[in-house]
Amino acid sequence: MMKMTSADFRKAARTTLKGQWGTFALLTLLSGLINYFITAILGALFHDNSTIIWLSGIFLTFAFSYGLYIAALRTVRGEKAEVSMLFNVFSEGRYVPMLLINIVSKVVSFIISFIIFIPAISVVGFGAVIALVFTSGTGVSMSQDAVATGGIGALLGLTTILTLIALGFSLIIGAYFQIAVQARYDFPQLGFGDLFKYVNQLLKGKIWSLFVLQLSFIGWYLISMVGLFIPLLWVFPYNQVAITEFYVVAKSELNK
Repeated sequence: MMKMTSADFRKAARTTLKGQWGTFALLTLLSGLINYFITAILGALFHDNSTIIWLSGIFLTFAFSYGLYIAALRTVRGEKAEVSMLFNVFSEGRYVPMLLINIVSKVVSFIISFIIFIPAISVVGFGAVIALVFTSGTGVSMSQDAVATGGIGALLGLTTILTLIALGFSLIIGAYFQIAVQARYDFPQLGFGDLFKYVNQLLKGKIWSLFVLQLSFIGWYLISMVGLFIPLLWVFPYNQVAITEFYVVAKSELNK
């Protein structure tokens, strides 16, 4: 049973990052720049072909984000962060397993997003039917105006609620797959199915705690928006290292 709180994990992350905040900010910046330039080059070569750019995210640029996850894990275990850690995914036969994890994460995200927003799609369809019912043969009635206004308000309200729900799921999915990447780094011998079984076992009874930990960073992300997103260079690693601390503790508890 996990006894550490979100505050404890954040404190542990700050301790790990002490003296290394600048290095992690640099790693985060480099990861973003590499993604940007690869996307820009592919866009120029293929005339901004969105499919090619999307595929580059699936098969290439994801590796630098995953490199940050591995850097966080190695740093939590006492190593000094280095620029070379960004390329961890491309060394020691890790690329294919990490690629498969990335593909699964994209599929899961798509399915959950689709399921969440089905109600909004249904409301739009229902609104169209109601509009037809209240439409006369030659014009729009006052009744339709009222229904349309109410429908728009309901749709906006529903969309807001669904967006918040989607955000909540994205927080969990992001943390879950970061932990999957780190578990794969720790246990390269695990098969693909066994890896996810292990992660599920690792997080059994701990999903809510992980969600609360993710929520505790919302304020920092809002502050980053005010600061023109520059603080994200420090907030991203802070968040990733805190999740890594969570993973390390969950792993030690499972091994007891």
